[in-house]
Amino acid sequence: MLDLTKLSISWIDELNIANNQVKIKAIALDKIIQIECIIIIFMSVSNQDEDIGDNGNVYEINHNYRTLNSNELNHFGLCDNYSENDFFNVINVWGDYNIRVVCREIKVIELGIYPEI
Repeated sequence: MLDLTKLSISWIDELNIANNQVKIKAIALDKIIQIECIIIIFMSVSNQDEDIGDNGNVYEINHNYRTLNSNELNHFGLCDNYSENDFFNVINVWGDYNIRVVCREIKVIELGIYPEI
């Protein structure tokens, strides 16, 4: 199981939201990666400047693959479609962007090496 916290992501280069997917192009150590969150159950994206731009610093990431308790199911409006036995990826990103995603599947694709300065 992939743990996003181990990727040492420091920068979001691009954020795309479409077709029930979130795609985050990011810098992780010396690699350029794309994180794809597929089958979005819940999503909240905000920016400290109130404008969603193309990039921003990442200060902390929290990622769990777990069940949601009944309070969380109620909060996300999922009680009718899911049970407390269903597993989800729960991702929180704090930085210039504050992103919270609950999704069924995550893919990470390495796009290349980040150029040294």
